[in-house]
Amino acid sequence: MKTSRREFIKQSAKWSLSLGVLSFVYFVPKGWTAKKSNITKALYYKKLSSSNVKCLQCPRQCVLIPKKRGFCRVRENMNGELYSLVYENPCAVHIDHIEKKPLFHVLPTSKSFSISTAGCNLRCKFCQNWQISQRPPEDTTNYNYNSQDIVILSKKYKCASIAYTYTEPTIFYEYMLEIAELAKENSILDLLRNNSNRYKKAYR
Repeated sequence: MKTSRREFIKQSAKWSLSLGVLSFVYFVPKGWTAKKSNITKALYYKKLSSSNVKCLQCPRQCVLIPKKRGFCRVRENMNGELYSLVYENPCAVHIDHIEKKPLFHVLPTSKSFSISTAGCNLRCKFCQNWQISQRPPEDTTNYNYNSQDIVILSKKYKCASIAYTYTEPTIFYEYMLEIAELAKENSILDLLRNNSNRYKKAYR
């Protein structure tokens, strides 16, 4: 039976509203408890001297002296080396409907396993996730999920994709990269938003 465009939109809206509440609930399996931020050496940075470093992860390219963090609040100079403080430590783990994502006709009606860590390299005044994006990892409730955990849970809950969302995913790149490689091996689509327009506005 053929469905008109108007009827399809109408039914989709009802379906989204009825299930939308679930997508905002933190998904934390029993037995998982908050842990301190895990650290791993950053992939992209440059040593400027014996102690100072320049982060090359995003356009801000923060120059950091020892014990100082970048604009994102999650990359720190530790004894002349740059480290990520949010490796395998997401603070938001949700199962969303793909229709919540800024996409057009990508895996319609499917579920997306959505994750994020604390911190962000942007300061958008309209940010609806400011409770995590504008906080360092020690101020958020974090969960210990390695890359394999994310892929296993995605498959367990029949999520066709993994979305790196809610905050700017560039800041947890090392973690995201590991998950993406495993997701590809398991035929799970990776979703990453593009904030190029926001960067242009931020650096004018």
